[in-house]
Amino acid sequence: MLREAGAVLSNDAEPSIGQGSIVPAPPLPIDQALARVHARPDAPAVHTATQTLTWGQVGSRAEHLAGHLTGLGVKPGDRVIVSVHSSEVLPVALMAVLMIGATYVPVDATYPTQRVTGLAKRLSATAIIADRDIATISAVVVQLSHSNVRDETWNDSLTCRTSATVSAEDDAYVIFTSGSTGQPNGVAITHGQIAASTHARTVLYPDAPASFAMVSSISFDSSLVGLFWSLAEGFPLILVNHETVRDIDALLVELETQRASHLLCVPTLYSQLLQRRTPTDWWFDHIIVAGEACRPALVGRHFEAAPSSRLTNEYGPTEGTVWATAHHCLPGEQEVPIGGAIPGMWTAIVDENLLPVPEGSTG
Repeated sequence: MLREAGAVLSNDAEPSIGQGSIVPAPPLPIDQALARVHARPDAPAVHTATQTLTWGQVGSRAEHLAGHLTGLGVKPGDRVIVSVHSSEVLPVALMAVLMIGATYVPVDATYPTQRVTGLAKRLSATAIIADRDIATISAVVVQLSHSNVRDETWNDSLTCRTSATVSAEDDAYVIFTSGSTGQPNGVAITHGQIAASTHARTVLYPDAPASFAMVSSISFDSSLVGLFWSLAEGFPLILVNHETVRDIDALLVELETQRASHLLCVPTLYSQLLQRRTPTDWWFDHIIVAGEACRPALVGRHFEAAPSSRLTNEYGPTEGTVWATAHHCLPGEQEVPIGGAIPGMWTAIVDENLLPVPEGSTG
């Protein structure tokens, strides 16, 4: 097992390398989603506090947006910034961008417009999809809102299809990390990489979500878990707006109303949810924590409050496609490891020359 800081593995002279199970290359999430649009058009795809969209509706509206983007000159391989709030607009925009073979670049809608336009210029983005006014000459701006994504002029007929052939080697998204110097660094991830990362969840987690609550900012790669996992597996994605996420009591009400089965969040947020929770018949089936160190005290509070719910600690850099290791937490743990390599991944503790150190050594 690895520990998050000063990581150490037990045993003597064996290299400190962990290997996840080998899995065949899975289908791409966008292809799985497009197939579902036809196979299960009436199945719920997205829930918000005020709206539900089916897979047929998401697919049809995404196709119309994809056609609009194509008409504006967006081509396969182009980068498209999506800067919208967490609403039914988001999966429509994501799916439209992927359908035409372009690259999804999420930027939090609460960021100043100057930051959005600066990133667009830095990336040479062809278009910006936003739910507010953004003035720039470096990219075409498509304004998408709650009202026009629900407008009757959006045709819900099932004509959804890809406009471009997407391969596993093509970039699916670029996401910006803060960088050690504070300068945002763009990390490009391919369709094949996010497909493998998402498929690893299906292999590692036998309890497939009945629904998944997304509470992360779209600028954090943890948001990609729910977005791409729902594209691949077809469960409803529950989108919670940022105002509700900042109000713990309102967030609890929303998540219970939607009966979310799965949640991914930072340990700090989950600790607050546990503290404010009023015991009821409902709690999540599975909680995943990531993005911060998971402390034994949180594990103890979890199993005291919800002993029948699973708790998993995930770890991994953005460059590793969201996650690299996972540990299923147990009652009474005195320390919480980051776990072993997920399926399709290998991990190692290395020295200053990036060579694996012997087990039992610190890297």
